[in-house]
Amino acid sequence: MDHGSPSEKELKTAIASCLAYSFCSISMVLLNKTLVVEGTSIPLSCVMLTQNLSVLALVFALDTYLPTHTKTAWSMKRPHITIETCMKWLPVNIIFLTMLYSGFKTLQLVTVSLVSICKNATNLFTTIGDYILFGEPINMKIGIA
Repeated sequence: MDHGSPSEKELKTAIASCLAYSFCSISMVLLNKTLVVEGTSIPLSCVMLTQNLSVLALVFALDTYLPTHTKTAWSMKRPHITIETCMKWLPVNIIFLTMLYSGFKTLQLVTVSLVSICKNATNLFTTIGDYILFGEPINMKIGIA
């Protein structure tokens, strides 16, 4: 096996990750579009809170129930949360919340297919921007994803 080609396990992991991302992304867009079109009286902030808590519950469940050898492969070191850290991340969080809100408002005006195309094009443009601005190499795994 040559050094640059992914192993069968890495390929299966990449495919599973892409399928999981696609499922979550499509289901969230369809759910959000349904809520917006139906004109429910649920505030957007409550929908976003519920979706974020669901993701946290999923991550907690995976962290709790995955075997130890799997956890070490995907876990990351998390620093202790301090007021200073929160203040540093506040602008990023405000931008993120604005992005979520604008996504909901966009669903009121355009079709789900256009939203999906734009979301996936964003990933492509981000990868190209990383390459152009920061010289990040685009390897086979990134290209396949």
